[in-house]
Amino acid sequence: MKLYKTICVALAISGSLTAAAQENMNTVTGRVVDAATGQPLVGVIVSAYGDARYTGMTDEQGNYEMQVPAYTRSVSMSVEGYNLQQEAISSNGRADAKLYHEAFDVNYAQQTTATLSAAAVGFDNTSELSIDPLIQQRLGGDVRTVSRGGLPGIGAVMMMNGLNSLYANAQPLVVVDGVILDMQQSREMLHEGYFNNMLGNINVNDIESVEVLKNGTALYGSKGANGVILINTKRSKSMATKIDVTINGRYELIPRLPEMLGAEDYRLYVTEMLADKTPTLGSMKFLNPDPNYYYYNQYHNNTDWNDEVYENAFSQNYGINVQGGDDVASYNLSVGYSMANSPFKENDYSRFSMRLNSDINIMDGFDVRFDASYSDVDRSLFDDGAPAQTRTGVITSPTFLALTKSPFLSPYAFDNQGNVSQYLAEADDYLEGMFQGEGRLANPTAILHYGVGENRNSHGNRLITFSVTPRYDINKHLTVSEHFSLGLVNTNEMYYLPVHGVPTFKVEGLDEGTTLQNFAQSMAARQTAIHSDTRIAWQNRYNAHSVAVKGGFRFISSDYSLTQQKGYNTGNDKTPNMSNSLQFKTTGGAEDNSREMTWYALADYNFAERFYVNAGLSATASSRFGDDAPGLELLGVKWGLFPSVEGAWVLSNEKWLADVKAVNYLRLNVGFDMTGNDNIDYTASRSYFIAQRMLGDNATGLVIGNIGNTELQWETTNRLTAGLQGNFFNNRLSVRANFFKSWTDNLLSLSRLAWTSGLEENWGNGGKLENMGFDVTASVKAINLKNFRWEIGASMGHYKNEVTALPNNNRPVETDIYNGTVLTQVGQPVGVFYGWKTEGVYATTAEAEADGKFFINDKGDKVYFGAGDMRFQSADKEINKADRTVIGDPNPDFYGNIFTSVNWKNLTLSAAFNYSLGNDIYNYQRSLIEGGSLFMNQTTAMSNRWTTEEQRTSIPRVAYGDPMGNSRFSDRWIEDGSYLRLSSVTLSYHIPIVSTYLQGITIWGNASNLFTISRYLGNNPDCAMSGSVLYQGIDRGQLSAGRSFSLGVNINL
Repeated sequence: MKLYKTICVALAISGSLTAAAQENMNTVTGRVVDAATGQPLVGVIVSAYGDARYTGMTDEQGNYEMQVPAYTRSVSMSVEGYNLQQEAISSNGRADAKLYHEAFDVNYAQQTTATLSAAAVGFDNTSELSIDPLIQQRLGGDVRTVSRGGLPGIGAVMMMNGLNSLYANAQPLVVVDGVILDMQQSREMLHEGYFNNMLGNINVNDIESVEVLKNGTALYGSKGANGVILINTKRSKSMATKIDVTINGRYELIPRLPEMLGAEDYRLYVTEMLADKTPTLGSMKFLNPDPNYYYYNQYHNNTDWNDEVYENAFSQNYGINVQGGDDVASYNLSVGYSMANSPFKENDYSRFSMRLNSDINIMDGFDVRFDASYSDVDRSLFDDGAPAQTRTGVITSPTFLALTKSPFLSPYAFDNQGNVSQYLAEADDYLEGMFQGEGRLANPTAILHYGVGENRNSHGNRLITFSVTPRYDINKHLTVSEHFSLGLVNTNEMYYLPVHGVPTFKVEGLDEGTTLQNFAQSMAARQTAIHSDTRIAWQNRYNAHSVAVKGGFRFISSDYSLTQQKGYNTGNDKTPNMSNSLQFKTTGGAEDNSREMTWYALADYNFAERFYVNAGLSATASSRFGDDAPGLELLGVKWGLFPSVEGAWVLSNEKWLADVKAVNYLRLNVGFDMTGNDNIDYTASRSYFIAQRMLGDNATGLVIGNIGNTELQWETTNRLTAGLQGNFFNNRLSVRANFFKSWTDNLLSLSRLAWTSGLEENWGNGGKLENMGFDVTASVKAINLKNFRWEIGASMGHYKNEVTALPNNNRPVETDIYNGTVLTQVGQPVGVFYGWKTEGVYATTAEAEADGKFFINDKGDKVYFGAGDMRFQSADKEINKADRTVIGDPNPDFYGNIFTSVNWKNLTLSAAFNYSLGNDIYNYQRSLIEGGSLFMNQTTAMSNRWTTEEQRTSIPRVAYGDPMGNSRFSDRWIEDGSYLRLSSVTLSYHIPIVSTYLQGITIWGNASNLFTISRYLGNNPDCAMSGSVLYQGIDRGQLSAGRSFSLGVNINL
């Protein structure tokens, strides 16, 4: 009590002295109570909002009285255990408040700006290896997030404010502790289905907050067109030494997989495929039904190949965080180790990470922040998902082979007595060499067995960062600072395809008669990034007017180099190393060195915490731009100018609204940004030659690879934004909404070249597109009792885009991807699927003949569709490319999340749903395993294929090679990708232990991906095979995340 009275006297004296210095002061009184119980809160710090010079504190009855300037319209209130709250001053000079327990989400901030943003904090009770899935769960309506797959830490594709590019990277800029992180979106890996997720190098337990900037991105100039995500890691909050230990484990089940035909059903399918292909069908070994036949056991198994490739998986995470300090320095040190198995066998993951964040006071007015981090991620890795080519080369993905491999074969070889042995089987050959071996598939068990080990199939990524930020306060208004950062990224990858268990294959460019046994390849890449930001900042307050101005110069240097080599025929599986003995060796590499300079100026102004204005301008020059790019030329360099201006009006701070009890807070925002996207292909502005094999494999020559466009420039996006944020009904209801409309021009696109150039096209800036949409988030504190609290909320995002201009007189562009076509056409959304529409299957010959539809074959003959064939829509009788139309749109109508949290005393239960509505998916994997045209196992749906006259079915007859085009790219393979998924349920209990050595223990359990409601037939409707805009909505059948169950403990020492 004595301490409390002393603080009150000190605050009163401070307030009196401050008041004496002011000419116009008002008295503000009020009472602060607990929103659940109505009991007064003692010791609540009450301050004039935005100006902590005027402060008071509540007494034992929750009452306070303080002097504030006459222009002050609201106060902020804070006390330990409760959320910060802002309260408008009513016309009678009172500001009463009901504070909510900290178990509820925070709805107010210490400061208000004119920019629009959304933030998430608190990532403690989780076993996730990367922040991506948590962004999806917590900011689902603000960022459209689509999973890249189920491999540990592989991350997600993220999009904001619609889609603002076609060929350049369209994902948001990621800034970690003020330093731009190169996400390496355009860097290719050796293994199919894998992406090197740089966010996976950051331990989730090290992250303090994630903030999404929706406007006001002028600071980032030519990099901010796709939005900005700010990630801040933890810094010390305590001068006393605090130690936090985290331990958790996770058990993940095998994800949902297609149901495939059994051995006998597949044998029947193959028999139908071969019916008119060979006169010796009855003598083929795999069709002999005699149990005494020598080869009977070899061809009469019932293998579930998924058991050979998948298994339930376990992962574990360990971490320790130490923070503390004194008046001179404070620090936050963390060490973490993660080890995760994948449901995809032999695709395991490990990460070791360290991070040090420190703040040092060198002398009065001179501070230095020093940060350093190290992370080492290692994986064993294999190809994942369906390949682009199935009839040439060799299929190397164990996950796809597990589906398509014949179930009547065994993973193990048979001995001379017809008994299964311990040795793995070679590639199958039950077709006995027919079709040039096209029907031969590798043994996935052999690929996994012989492909694991040193120098075989692995990936490593090491990220090291050093950052130092000296800051000097010249006076209380003027500050200079320098933020220097050095980042080093080392990436290496080894790929080895075994000899054993793999069929021989051919490679385009070699002599027709050249067959290969296997191959080995390696890749090593290194990036050195330097970031320097020199800044001067000035701020002051003139009564009701507050002004902050800062300007500076940012320099970014990035040197990326890659070397790659590949060779064939290692001889055996004991020598997987790259060596001179390999045949047909090739080497390659890349050098991507870029320099960027940015001058920027930013200004913030607010009047009486009612009106806010933010304005910025940056000028950027980059070596990625062409030498003759349009723009401001200064000192022989072309500069792009990127302005922005935003304004906000806090209506609840107006006198005419302050007395409206239903409105606790209401702010309107508007803004305009002109931003750029310079994440373009680094070779686009360069001319270069490439090596090419000629005359089979007998000679190598140089051919022109690209004609550089010296006028190439950044893509430019002009965006208007408008939004509101409000809290209503005693802060029970919170709403945040944002509307945007954007115009992007100078799109990176391909333009035709004259035939004399030797190339068909090159890169240029010749397209435009528009986006319009909104995002809204609302939450309700449904129940607020002394010991029981329930909060529920939801978010929704929406965008519509349209291509408005293309090069070559708006000529439509067809992009062939995985046997499908993506159309880019003026008037259409980005990435629509372009193919044939169908009207079922002809049940009878008479029905087909009456329809009379046909196509023209390569010989110029008419070929008529018959019974069992697909009925394609056409304006006439001929089925050709002119009949194609838009058959699907991968862009969703709506997406977002639903979240809820229930708190009873120290027990908390939270859940998060994610959803997407109205988006289409091209199920490429299903087109292969239900296409009925290849010697690959098919799904059980093929049991309903057309076989006899009068049969009504939606699945056509089978025929090798698909001579009638029944499995061509059509709406058969386009599915509704809408879904609702229970992404996460977490139950935690905090044991409030207070002792000399122990401050508390939190025990928690989590269940993820418990169920998904969807009509989608594939593995997972939440799938992305690539970050490219034109590849969205295509499902290659990559590993998806399965149900998982985690248990963890956090110990506070």
